[in-house]
Amino acid sequence: LPPQPGECCQRCTTDMQPKVISLQDCGVDRPAGSTWREGNCVSCICVNGIASCYTESCHQVDITCKTPLQVKNMCCSICLGNGMHDETSCHVGNVTFNLGDEWEPDKCKRCTCELGRTISCVQTVCDNPCTNNNDNPCCPKCKDSDGRTSSAT
Repeated sequence: LPPQPGECCQRCTTDMQPKVISLQDCGVDRPAGSTWREGNCVSCICVNGIASCYTESCHQVDITCKTPLQVKNMCCSICLGNGMHDETSCHVGNVTFNLGDEWEPDKCKRCTCELGRTISCVQTVCDNPCTNNNDNPCCPKCKDSDGRTSSAT
């Protein structure tokens, strides 16, 4: 839409405005696609305005384990006995991540190092066809009637 008097930028149509979803059950506003943890054992993601959470389940650590380890931000203890030291890190190129470490290999993906050198990644979820939210470069930007990408400023 054309700019209003006194405004410098064109606007998205109402149905294309970026949204921040209010998740009253969590007591905070979170953008679509955001992920968070509620304690060590519950992981959540905001999808289409709904908080989708799951609880991790733990296998009991073997009673013969001499060195159980509780890792920060992880629900389950692990056993460091019997050569398990190599299982508590992830290698990406020349970089080593410890168990529970998180990183962003690109601006649209968040990865976590998990037990057994497993890397788990979550892609950013966009619930709007377009947005001018410059904080989320992963989601498409609105275009004006000339086909140019609008600016949020």
